[in-house]
Amino acid sequence: MELLTSDIEEIVSSVWGAMFDQSLAVFAGGRWTQGEIVRSHETIHGEATVTVELDVPVSLATELTVALLADDAPPGQAGVLDAIGELCNIVAGNFKVLMGGAGQLSQPSGVFATSDDQTPALTAPGLVALFTCAGRVFAVRVLQSPFELGEPL
Repeated sequence: MELLTSDIEEIVSSVWGAMFDQSLAVFAGGRWTQGEIVRSHETIHGEATVTVELDVPVSLATELTVALLADDAPPGQAGVLDAIGELCNIVAGNFKVLMGGAGQLSQPSGVFATSDDQTPALTAPGLVALFTCAGRVFAVRVLQSPFELGEPL
């Protein structure tokens, strides 16, 4: 099975529309920086190993957590990690379905990190799609083996 960047865009857009009121767009290009991020990843173990990874700016991750919890109180770091982990879990679950539904999902794992520039998302092996929400850019990567990669980066 060949996965394409357009698969990432379709899955994330679909999940986003079901979960959030904030508008989402595919990033049109240009220079971007993320600074402090929440990085969450989850792996699908099956005929191939596929890891889905999200890098979300902390400010956006916090806003999304508030929206998911329907609570105006500022969430703690654990709440933000849980919420972005859940978003990653849902995106990974959609990729599992796209891959035929076989395999096991790992538990999502997340950390607070710093991404000084665009390099990590664009140099990691695999596919990457960039999105904007509320003026902030976030990345969704799919790292896969032994699937063939679709559109080269």
